[in-house]
Amino acid sequence: MSDRSISAGHVPGLAGMDQPEPDWRRETLLKADLFSVVERGRDRRFPQHALLVRRDLSRVRRWARPVALWLFRREARMLARLEGIDGVPSLVVRDGRSLTRSWIEAEPLQVARPADPAFYKDALRLLMRIHRRGVAHNDLAKKPNWLRRPDGRAAVVDFQLASFHPRRGRLFRLLAREDLRHLMKHKRQFCASRLTQRQRRLAASPSLPSWLWMATGKRLYYVVTRDILGWRDREGANDRTRMAMPDAEAALLAHPAVAAAAVVGVPDALRGQGLYAFVVVRPDTGERAALGARLADWVAERKGALVRPDIVQLVDELPRDRAGAVHRRVLRKIAEGECDRIGDDAGRLANPEVVARIAAGRRPWR
Repeated sequence: MSDRSISAGHVPGLAGMDQPEPDWRRETLLKADLFSVVERGRDRRFPQHALLVRRDLSRVRRWARPVALWLFRREARMLARLEGIDGVPSLVVRDGRSLTRSWIEAEPLQVARPADPAFYKDALRLLMRIHRRGVAHNDLAKKPNWLRRPDGRAAVVDFQLASFHPRRGRLFRLLAREDLRHLMKHKRQFCASRLTQRQRRLAASPSLPSWLWMATGKRLYYVVTRDILGWRDREGANDRTRMAMPDAEAALLAHPAVAAAAVVGVPDALRGQGLYAFVVVRPDTGERAALGARLADWVAERKGALVRPDIVQLVDELPRDRAGAVHRRVLRKIAEGECDRIGDDAGRLANPEVVARIAAGRRPWR
């Protein structure tokens, strides 16, 4: 990135816990979990940055704060060490409660699903630059941590679990190999035809510590996080959304007043992910004033409270691509309040005129 990092020491008044909150204006909630709330927005102190990402610890529960602070400080140190690498966010400012970094315009791997081998070549080059600084990422198995930028180049985010190894010894080489192995696993999934034999062997050969972690430590991790804490670290692939969207849509379509429906996920500060339903009702439907709430209750009665849409917006038509499929990415951006960021997606629609009408009727998320 060309943006220059600014640490707390470079900005007057940001030396510790007692300074005032930054002049921050949130535009989109990106993620909310036990350890932080991640938002995209703007900070008036840094007009050179059109958009920024802020990790906020002020709303973390007291019992989770020690771990949250450990992750927070680690990410700040790693971003400072990687300053100047194109494809890694720049640390803009940090204080005792929040960390603000530059925004990288891109799509996460599970959305982009890149089949172009040039992407993986650039991702490998980026990973080598990170490793030359003595940093191992340690969390590249997660697809949301890999991004594909509009020009096809790669980017990497979320350095909370990264580690620094000044001597780049045996442990570092082991961790760096695991970073590389996870990249090859992603390439195997999305671009398997261009995987070399060496890369195929690497993707299928976890290190001994990795194998032990999968066999023992990861099971304990799931017991603590899922069974005890009731939390799943699935940023970008929230379980409620993945399981509930098809059921919610099926229940809506079973209602006699519904002609078409699409349900998308929206980041939610309380539960991590919410459900936003866009519904086309039949022309002969009578009173519509309270129909949205009735449809949400209809879904809950048939599929359970977990599947109940949080918001139901009645629309006259759904955006569809030229093959007739519902364009969910456009709907997701509208639901998240990113109507001004739909961009080229509208040009790929068979009915682009519906976007403005749907956006005008958007109901704000809590």
